[in-house]
Amino acid sequence: MGAVAWAGYVAGGLVLLISIYLIMLSRALLNERVISDAIVAMRTALDADPPPQRALLSSVADALAAQERAAARLEVTVHEEALRGDQASRPNELLTELLSLPEPQLLVAGFLREYAGGSGSAAAFTSLAADMLRTATAEVFKDLADQGLVELDRLLVLADEGRIANIALASLSSSLDPNPPTRHAPQVADLDPGAMDAIVHALDRMTRRQLRLATVLHGQAEAILRFPRRRQHGPVSLWMRWRALAKFPPPVRPGYQSADLEALEIALDAVGEVVEAAGERLGECQPVQAVHLLTGLRVPVPAGLPGRMYLQESLAQARPLAGFGVWHRLAVCRWVASTLQAIPRQDSGSANPALWATESTDSGAESADR
Repeated sequence: MGAVAWAGYVAGGLVLLISIYLIMLSRALLNERVISDAIVAMRTALDADPPPQRALLSSVADALAAQERAAARLEVTVHEEALRGDQASRPNELLTELLSLPEPQLLVAGFLREYAGGSGSAAAFTSLAADMLRTATAEVFKDLADQGLVELDRLLVLADEGRIANIALASLSSSLDPNPPTRHAPQVADLDPGAMDAIVHALDRMTRRQLRLATVLHGQAEAILRFPRRRQHGPVSLWMRWRALAKFPPPVRPGYQSADLEALEIALDAVGEVVEAAGERLGECQPVQAVHLLTGLRVPVPAGLPGRMYLQESLAQARPLAGFGVWHRLAVCRWVASTLQAIPRQDSGSANPALWATESTDSGAESADR
């Protein structure tokens, strides 16, 4: 093999090595720019309003938590009425607070109408809320269908209007549940505990994934910012610049500062603490409280696909949560009506008043704990 061939091989190898180096250098610079943009987006998200998807999810969770608190107070009031043995109050008077809360299905329908609907699409999204109401009504009043009564059909027609209050007030005059009233007011997770736990696990999983991504970006940005940038002149300056370029070229003008990273660090640590607290609530069989904590978080979301997927997964949990809220509100209304109507029969001797006294004391304490 001649010298010309060897020279060609050597030149080709040098060209290949230089090409690989330039490619790696350009990718490193591009990665630094992506990290810088992500840090700036996350720092901006800390001071900005939450995205609409997270705002909707938080509003639905707020409504569920408020419903459970209202149901606990109703439980105490109803048991106090049973203890006194006086004429029972009218159900619609006791249900005023519960029925005045924001209705979850209307929150979802309003969000979709605003961001996904066009002119003349209001009827379509009203029907979406009506579907959620019909499903919950059929579940709460399924005993009416078992008895062959037409009252369920009347309530399902009212469900087409898309409002819980109309069905709740109309159901107060419906036939009593053939089963005796339960001791406690229904809770949100009583319909399907497995499905409620699945929602909590989905929220926990996507929050932890987003938290890990934000932590990794924060660590990389912190390492880049710590890279020494000494101001020197002359041949030493040129040599230091070339050495820095060969090792790991830092961004010329990073879009963030140390104060931004410190603010993000505190926010990420706080988010992690809340996620752990939500896991403890789930372990204590309090899924609604766990959901309330996870949906109230403001996780710094970077720009790009990961943040987009996080918001999309958040929105996907809003409708199932709203369905639980619709069912719970109707179930509590029926429990109050059935229990109040059963009080006079217990006063007449068909039940032991002492048992009501014991149950009322216990349930009042448990409701206060909830």
